[in-house]
Amino acid sequence: MHPFWSIGFRPFYLSATIFALLAVPAWYGVYRGWLTFDPVLPGMAWHAHEMVFGFAAAVIGGFLLTAVRNWTGRPTPSGAPLAALLGLWVAGRLLLITRPHEPCRRRRRRLPAGAGAGPGHPPVAQPQLAQPVRGAPAAGHG
Repeated sequence: MHPFWSIGFRPFYLSATIFALLAVPAWYGVYRGWLTFDPVLPGMAWHAHEMVFGFAAAVIGGFLLTAVRNWTGRPTPSGAPLAALLGLWVAGRLLLITRPHEPCRRRRRRLPAGAGAGPGHPPVAQPQLAQPVRGAPAAGHG
């Protein structure tokens, strides 16, 4: 096993650094109107989400994957399991900018109400909204 994958802070801190080096200039370009970018979330929500779940999660995850080993004496993921955790983090960053769920969302809109997921599947239940009872006092008045 390469020493890079022996402890959690190495891949996660490096990934957080690379992410910041790419995301900050990209966000500035989008903010100034120099770049067009159509993420899943609206602009400021995407920025806030990636600050918390992108950058901060990588830094905190790297810290905890290192500190827990020192605090408890128990092993933390290294090698392939650590690479898999980093892969999940990278996948989360990519999924927010590539919109892989869009074709599914478009298909779902075309289904008629009550249509099943396919042959042999039961119809999809439509949400039932609660209707107020006629003549009943309004909530909180009564």
